[in-house]
Amino acid sequence: MMKYITRLGWLAVLILLISSLANLIFVSKDNQQFYSIDVTGANWGKKLSIKTGSNETLNLEQYKGKVVALFFGFLSCPDFCPGHLAKMVDIKSMLGNYSNDLAVIFISVDPDRDTNDQLAKYLNSFDPDFSGAVVSSSDLQILKAEFNLVVNKVFESNSAMYTIDHYTYTYIFDKSGALRLLAPADLNGSELLSDLNQLLSS
Repeated sequence: MMKYITRLGWLAVLILLISSLANLIFVSKDNQQFYSIDVTGANWGKKLSIKTGSNETLNLEQYKGKVVALFFGFLSCPDFCPGHLAKMVDIKSMLGNYSNDLAVIFISVDPDRDTNDQLAKYLNSFDPDFSGAVVSSSDLQILKAEFNLVVNKVFESNSAMYTIDHYTYTYIFDKSGALRLLAPADLNGSELLSDLNQLLSS
């Protein structure tokens, strides 16, 4: 789990340590058991409001009644981002009648290179129902505080080229819009499917 994260805020580190001691399986207040990290009642990760390319606003309120899987990345990401989107396509196909009740949201944290039009085409290549937006530089600072994100540019030696070192957990919200789970990047498909099914059926 830790190999995916190089630098985290202290709160994120604390969460990860607690989850490790509990073998990454938590029991929530309604006795649900999850493979993901149960963060029910967290006082962060509540607000999301980003302008899209059509000058509309993407926010969590519009997804009430659905379980939301939200994660952050960038279009030049070589492995995690496309791999995770492919995983979500597979999971959605296995949800049966619940498939329309899952919303997948991808937020780009690379406003210097990514555009909303590019992101829309990219997401459409996986699933036309997947949503996303490219966060502005100013909004990125707000999201970093609200979601305890780690987002750092890592430049190649003597070059203007860079990659982005970013937090690879998926934030999962229940149908009421409450943040419930943090899914590690190395959680396998069947485990994530189990967690989502519990939230979708409750």
